[in-house]
Amino acid sequence: LYLLIGGGAASIAASLDICAPHRDVLPPAAGWAAAFFLSTPCWSLCVSVLCAVVSSMARDVRAAQQGVWFIVFFATLICGSALTRLMPSLSGQLIFACAGALLGSIALGAGAVVMSRDLTH
Repeated sequence: LYLLIGGGAASIAASLDICAPHRDVLPPAAGWAAAFFLSTPCWSLCVSVLCAVVSSMARDVRAAQQGVWFIVFFATLICGSALTRLMPSLSGQLIFACAGALLGSIALGAGAVVMSRDLTH
């Protein structure tokens, strides 16, 4: 669905005359491709793992919802603005993707520790 809806909408937008001044941030621009195929999935992994960990550590549903909302709000604010500001820069997108992959890996490792402690006790 991500490829179909996100990629399709961006491709349609790139074909419109009104978007002509912004060709450097639309497909097939290299910065757009790096953001679409690398940065966004890496940061989505990081955010989803953090949300799962916070949700699993919560004592009740309301605390889980508030914790996840807090993460998603700031992730949208920070990652969304960084992704769009770095869009014209391929090197910036690659660095941002590496940061997302690194933080996603750390979150997966920490999440595995938290989940294994939760399951064994």
